[in-house]
Amino acid sequence: GFFKAYPLSYIDRVLVNGFKDATGSRAKFGWALQMALGTMPLSVMSNYMTYYAKGLDFPDITQMSPSELMKFGGEMIMGNLGVFLNLADARNQNKSLIISQFKTAPLELLGDMISTPLALATGNWKEAGKDFIDAAEHVLPLRTLPVIGAYWDAALKHKPYLQPHQHAIYGHKGL
Repeated sequence: GFFKAYPLSYIDRVLVNGFKDATGSRAKFGWALQMALGTMPLSVMSNYMTYYAKGLDFPDITQMSPSELMKFGGEMIMGNLGVFLNLADARNQNKSLIISQFKTAPLELLGDMISTPLALATGNWKEAGKDFIDAAEHVLPLRTLPVIGAYWDAALKHKPYLQPHQHAIYGHKGL
């Protein structure tokens, strides 16, 4: 019971009451800055482990230009903002950004299951194969497994998204 109540207690005691106790705009800004800086090391370590699990090294920030460093730093901070991470992710910034926020895994699986037979019926073998692999990844999500996902992506010839001055350390080496 204690572990289930801990997050709710934290939200109430630290976030809600901490914000209420901060009187004045300077105190509220200081509280927000303290919360953001407190989660920064967790965000950096989380991204480091995510990169390593995907077979990538951590980007070399000493080799980045000032604009690349600002962009990368912004992406690191966005992890602390949680819900906005998808909007700030460079891989999601395209014309279907809003639609991608409402897609769920079951809807994508349903779409793949419908489009595979339609592609086969029209003789579009390449698209049918792609839709079948996408559907199989929803059923058996090997791509999301640490270490194995990098080799799975390499086998399917999926090139990883690399930050500036970032390199593949395993799995994607040949791509």
